[in-house]
Amino acid sequence: MKLLDQNTSQVFHVPELVLMEQASMAFVQKLLVLKQNKLSTALIACGSGNNGGDGLAIARLLREQGVFVSVWPAGEEEGHRTSPSYDVVIDAMFGTGLSREISGALANDIDVLNQLSGWKVAVDIASGISSDDGAVLGTAFRADDTITFSFGKKGQYLWPGNEYCGKVHVVSMGITQESWLDDKPHTAVLEPEDL
Repeated sequence: MKLLDQNTSQVFHVPELVLMEQASMAFVQKLLVLKQNKLSTALIACGSGNNGGDGLAIARLLREQGVFVSVWPAGEEEGHRTSPSYDVVIDAMFGTGLSREISGALANDIDVLNQLSGWKVAVDIASGISSDDGAVLGTAFRADDTITFSFGKKGQYLWPGNEYCGKVHVVSMGITQESWLDDKPHTAVLEPEDL
């Protein structure tokens, strides 16, 4: 996906901020469809990278829809005001680029989020899951649903990542097969319509 992002920005001249906005809009649209527009409160845990940027954009878009949104800055001691329950807890801490084990305050944050009640949804992939092989990198967010962008990732379908990602919903964010250029993916997943 990192290569596809680069190809879309450099070859097709779509700015990264435009891709982030399109991804966030697609996420919110799918989220509202899944919940049948019955969302009043949301907690969004945001990391410091692109996934966290998606989370902040999602927070803004949900607020525009009348949802009361609390943003949790991951890894920071201050700003962790949590209510007993939210309609949805959204994980936007780590995306598909994660390659190290999560530890310390960030691991503690994930553990706290996992203990909260409410529907849990991951942005692109459950934080702590390797997008390459589904391994748990120290600890991981346990999502009921994952809304992922453009294409599914191997780690969402391989064990144990599939158990942490829950049901995976692929939404379009403006990156298509044209962005593969000459580097076609070498993995495919059977979906219900294939069967």
